[in-house]
Amino acid sequence: GSGPDAGSDACPAGEVVDYVIASYTAPSAPTGHMLDVAPGFDLDGQISTGTETDDCTDYNPDFVSPVTAARGIDNQLTGALYALAQGFSPTFDLDPQLDAEIASGRNVLAIRLHGVSDLRDDPDVCLELVRVRDRECGGDFCAVADLAAVDAWTARSTTLGSGVGSIRDGVLDARLDAFPLAFTDTVFAEILVRDVRLRCEVTTDSLSRCELGGVLLVEDVLAFAASESSEPGFVDILRGIVVDAADLLPSAADRQICDGLSAGLEITAVSASIE
Repeated sequence: GSGPDAGSDACPAGEVVDYVIASYTAPSAPTGHMLDVAPGFDLDGQISTGTETDDCTDYNPDFVSPVTAARGIDNQLTGALYALAQGFSPTFDLDPQLDAEIASGRNVLAIRLHGVSDLRDDPDVCLELVRVRDRECGGDFCAVADLAAVDAWTARSTTLGSGVGSIRDGVLDARLDAFPLAFTDTVFAEILVRDVRLRCEVTTDSLSRCELGGVLLVEDVLAFAASESSEPGFVDILRGIVVDAADLLPSAADRQICDGLSAGLEITAVSASIE
């Protein structure tokens, strides 16, 4: 984990400030050049050019953040999605799939900030991710036409991810142990982004200009694909794509093979009341 559970004695005293995620934006297709733009973070402490062959962390060039212009951004989810779309499913688009889970109400995620004393500057806050539903919903979940119009939400899951962070000059910088991405095709399923970093501009009304970055385990991606698709050969095709793109967690047995795929997304969130 990345820190104490939100709401525990290890979290500072203060207010709880809640937001619900309103949208996701996945990276656009890469061109193979270092200066391509993609959201995320420098997760391995190096700027990869795609020209080195020492190990799998250097096979693909890093990116530039669209928010901070920082270089060395690890987000090979970009290339994996592009290769998948070009080689198998030309109509595949991650953004509307993630956003559809919000609109349906199946996967409305709340970011809860615990122990907040000042949204402008606060050296120590705790974060918690929970799945929520409209309090007025009569079932497990209900479609949501306008997140901002919901008067109050209620949690419909236990904690899905937790961590700690700080706020400086109105910018939240935090680490979480996990962040679930959910989809529904044949069944509802989710895949975890692990060892997550999150940076957002924070106000009482919203979280904006947010970047999220972390690692998808190759084995998790393949297991997720197997649960979601019955297309013959799909998992084998995806395995080739993901293994080629994987750029984190070199295998102890062979440093030419990475067990992790860097991932990054932009998100927006609106203020919420959770009861």
